[in-house]
Amino acid sequence: IELVVVVLLGVFGLAKAWEVVVIGLCLVTLSLYAVIDRPAQTTRISAVLKTIVVFVQTVGAVLSSGNGLLSSSSSLHTIYGVLQRASLTLTGLGCLDLGQLGLLWLFVALTAGPVLLCLALRYAPCQSQGMRRRAEGAAGTLGYLFVFPLLHHLLEHLSCVPDPTPGAHRSYLDAAPWIACGSDEHIALVASALSVLLGIASAVAVTSTVAWRAHQASEREICDDRLVPLLDSDAMVMVAEHSPVAFLWHTFRAEAWWYEGVVFTRRVAIAVAVATIPRGSVFTSGVLAATVAVSLAAHLHFRPYIDEVAHRMEITGLVAALIVIQIVGMMEQA
Repeated sequence: IELVVVVLLGVFGLAKAWEVVVIGLCLVTLSLYAVIDRPAQTTRISAVLKTIVVFVQTVGAVLSSGNGLLSSSSSLHTIYGVLQRASLTLTGLGCLDLGQLGLLWLFVALTAGPVLLCLALRYAPCQSQGMRRRAEGAAGTLGYLFVFPLLHHLLEHLSCVPDPTPGAHRSYLDAAPWIACGSDEHIALVASALSVLLGIASAVAVTSTVAWRAHQASEREICDDRLVPLLDSDAMVMVAEHSPVAFLWHTFRAEAWWYEGVVFTRRVAIAVAVATIPRGSVFTSGVLAATVAVSLAAHLHFRPYIDEVAHRMEITGLVAALIVIQIVGMMEQA
């Protein structure tokens, strides 16, 4: 269902006014995907879906880092538009005339709002245990999808570039060059962005704690004869039913249960590089290529996935991302 929605978003190239409607429909689809009981053998499907999500968002961020690159190539502009919709990056919100601060909080509401709503349902009174578990699963699924565009958008409000006028000592926000850095409007944007980033860091800390406790519980229970490994006797697989957010680690071998943290670190590093390094800088492609190359080396070294197809899919995605980064870098220098 997720793949069908992503394809439809790209094929139809919906007008800006319809994007919010499509985002709402996509949220409903993702929520249904999270709460409906999944088949027992979902290791490969989950791993491939996560790889596709991370790859699409990475390529979209790389294309957005170019200075005038999209305007010089109509094909790249079309591809970038498809990737924007596929990774749920909203455009066209400026037509609402809310001001930069209002647009920031609207973006936060459209991305983090559904996650918070699912968490509210989780802790609502008079809810059954199954409903609470499914609400947690929906929050985890939506959070995994939205964390990258949200981080990227928030970090953009921290990057200032100097005024190119000779003798000028002013600087302006790179993402909104009409806003002077240090002005009241910029300070309000930075304070809002930092508050949301602190909330994201807290959510990541809580999720990491849940993963650690689930891993500890799985290690205690794996010796029980009633527990049968999902794939083979060589991989001590953590059972997905232990936690509603087990999709974060149940695709990995038990020895590499923590590897989702490596993937998240790569996503954060890419978001930081694209958002904070000035557009068109010669350092952008180098930093992005180094980040992806280190991730590829780590993946080849640890081989974290249980499923071999998922392992090859991840390698293909990382190599393809490296190729895209190199192509974008060469086009910027041309």
